[in-house]
Parts: sequence; structure tokens; C-alpha cells
Amino acid sequence: LMAVTLGGFWAWAYRAIGMDGISLVGEVDCDGLVLVMPGKGHYSDLLGDSTLLASAAMVAVIGFLETMAVGSKFAGQAKYSFDPNQELIALGLSNVGAAFFSGFPVAAGFSRTAVNVSFGA
Repeated sequence: LMAVTLGGFWAWAYRAIGMDGISLVGEVDCDGLVLVMPGKGHYSDLLGDSTLLASAAMVAVIGFLETMAVGSKFAGQAKYSFDPNQELIALGLSNVGAAFFSGFPVAAGFSRTAVNVSFGA
């Protein structure tokens, strides 16, 4: 938030003194989170692409494997139980929810989890 605010102020200051080398984006046409059925709107032309299904399956498998690796490593380290089936259900439901809001695929990450664990989260 601070970087966005500072960048906006910097761009405004440059334009105020007459330097037009930095162009502002202007008004962004967005209503925030918009609930859209997957396959409608922006991505409807991709449904006929045969490589889309293979790519989506690969992203799902890699996301699941990374989540399992992170979960089992840190569960063993902290000595708590880890249920891969429950993790797969949570991962699948979060990805289905993200699809309705044009979100990114959800998965765990080694570096994020390691940072959180090192700070006691």
C-alpha cells in the first residue's frame, strides 16, 4: 500500500512540475470482484483449445504435489498430523472458488511457508 501511495505521489509530483515523461494510467474500468461462470467472458475463446486441458491438468498436479511436499515437511517438523485427503479437498475447493472470480490457481509454496514458520506463524 505504501509503495502504491508513494508511486502515485511521485507521478503526481513529476507531472505538477511539468515533466510529462511519466504517463498515468487513468481510470481503470473495473467493478472489483466480478462473479463470472468459468468459460464465459474473457476466456470463452480458449475452450476449444485442446492444449488448455493438458495445461490445466499439469498446473493442478504440480500445485497438489507442491502442497503435499510443503505440508508433510512442516507437519513432520512441528509434530502435528497431516491428512493429504483433507488438503486435496481444501485445495480443490479454493481453486474452484478462484475460477469463479478469475483468480490464479491456489497452491502452497516452500518459500512463503518457510518465512511464515520462521516468524512463528
